[in-house]
This record gives sequence, structure tokens and C-alpha cells, in this order.
Amino acid sequence: MASGVRYDPLPLGIRFCKYVSGAAPPKPLVYKSWILILTFFVYMSYHMNRKSIGVVTSTLHGNESVPGDGWAPFNSTSNGRRLLGYLDTAFLASYAIFIFACGSIADNVSLRYFLTVGMLGTAFFMVLVGLADNLKIHYLSYFIILQILTGAFQATGWPAVVAVIGNWVGKGSRGLIMGIWNSHTSVG
Repeated sequence: MASGVRYDPLPLGIRFCKYVSGAAPPKPLVYKSWILILTFFVYMSYHMNRKSIGVVTSTLHGNESVPGDGWAPFNSTSNGRRLLGYLDTAFLASYAIFIFACGSIADNVSLRYFLTVGMLGTAFFMVLVGLADNLKIHYLSYFIILQILTGAFQATGWPAVVAVIGNWVGKGSRGLIMGIWNSHTSVG
């Protein structure tokens, strides 16, 4: 390189493990531990994001006995709950459809980049949902489109983290490790 900048081809996480362990190269157990911890928190983050609409449902729908409470169009006494159900359906249908495609894609691309794009996309679309309040957006179609896109990006999580775990954990201990690791759904 003409600029004199040295390119280090090692992934950032591996460089971090080497830095933390000092001069001696880390043992495979250190790498496996980091992978388990990182993927645990990655999928826990996916799971927390997935629950955000459910958390704000009572705020969106509001108190039916107080006129004008809630967030239009979800505060309608006649069909507000049905509209919230449409949001859940849009997300879950999108997730169910895209998880098959994401599993196939994850097998053929760098899992680091795949997970990064999935997490950033998920976060971006959830931020857009949150901005509806500041931007005074009251269109059902806006929320449904965002839920569909969020479902598509959420579908990147499971195939990728399971592939990462499968690559790092031997078949002899995979059942125990996956059982412990899968508690991220309860934590998130």
C-alpha cells in the first residue's frame, strides 16, 4: 500500500481476544467462550427488539374509556385491537417467509457481515417506528410496512447465530451448549 497504512486481515473480534489475552496467543477455549457470549448477546438483542411493539401496545391502544387516549389509528374502540393484530401478523408472516431465504443466504456469505446488516437493519426500522411519534405519523400502512421490513431483517438472526455456534462447537457438546445458550430468548 502506498499510504503506509498496514491492513490487518484478522477480524476485529479476534484482534480483541489477542489484545485481552496479552502476548500469548489465546487458546481455542477463549475463542469459543467469546463466540458463545457474543452470539448470546446478539440474539438476545434481536429478541428484545422483537418484543418492542408488544410492550407499547397498551400505549398505542390507550384506555377505551378515555376518548382520544392512545395513538391513532390504534386507539379506535371499534377496531384498534384488530389493527394491532395486523401489525403482529405482518411481522410474523414476514419473519416466517424470510427466515427460509436468510438461512440459505447465511450459508453462502460471511456471517459477520450478514449478522451486522441484519442487526443494523432491525435497529433502523425500529427507530423509524419510534420516530412516528415525533413525526406525527398516523398511517397504518407506515407501521405495517415497517413491521414487514423489521421481520425480514429479524429473520437474519437465527440462521446466522446457529451457524456460528455450529462452526465453533463440536458435535459432542453441541446439545448441552445449545441448551444453555438458547436461554437468550428468556433473557431478551
